[in-house]
Amino acid sequence: PVLAVVIIVFGYFVGWAQFTGLRETRAQLKAVEAGILDRETSLANVNKLLSDVESKRESVVLLDEALPNSPDIPELLANLEFLALQSGLVVSDLQIESAPVQSSEDESLEHAKLGVILAEVEVMGQFPQLSAFLLNVEHNLRLLDVQNIEFGSTDSESDTQNYTVNLKTYYQ
Repeated sequence: PVLAVVIIVFGYFVGWAQFTGLRETRAQLKAVEAGILDRETSLANVNKLLSDVESKRESVVLLDEALPNSPDIPELLANLEFLALQSGLVVSDLQIESAPVQSSEDESLEHAKLGVILAEVEVMGQFPQLSAFLLNVEHNLRLLDVQNIEFGSTDSESDTQNYTVNLKTYYQ
């Protein structure tokens, strides 16, 4: 009987220590599982944000094309020449100058700190080609405002006319 009591008491103290250790381990396991769940939720939120950024990146690229961060005059020159050639017009002169935003109609632009570039494109061709050029300017990604069009002399031999198109474009 004494041996049985000793074994029971020994088993109780050893078993109790094991049981207490098991309870602490389970509490730690629950805390780690909660931390993992929290991190998985955070990871899912970060992945969702990354996919949102990627989906909106195309919109930002289009906005940068429409309203570039700098005057980017070489690209503007190439773009205007390409639009004219695409329309079948021959470019005879291309003048570009920066202009401050001063007129009252442009007060909102001045507040937004937008720069303005004035472009004068002298082209030669027929009226349908000029019409196509204006349509190409309208559909161009870069924001281009046609200010006025001057109709010049007509060449009776080639049945072409000279046109001067004044444009305004903007940059940030």
